[in-house]
Amino acid sequence: MQAMFADGQVAVTLSGEGPPLVLLHSLLADRTSFDRVTPALGRDFRLLVPDLPGFGASAPAPGGLEAVADRVGAACSSPSRATTISASRITRG
Repeated sequence: MQAMFADGQVAVTLSGEGPPLVLLHSLLADRTSFDRVTPALGRDFRLLVPDLPGFGASAPAPGGLEAVADRVGAACSSPSRATTISASRITRG
């Protein structure tokens, strides 16, 4: 299912069941970069796969990386504990 969050500014694909897992694409792609792995991950996790601001179906976020981080944080704020996979690291919140 696709939905808009952060006041309609961030497009997010939601799928799967289980603990929340947020997948963040690199600055050279969009959320479709995870299409090959989401079916398998969705068997064990509730996936939130946003298009970062300015990519895919998400609106740009003027104000640099801090504004991008704020907008993505607002879009993914519903999971109380989430594991985030980005191109550079894995974190658990």
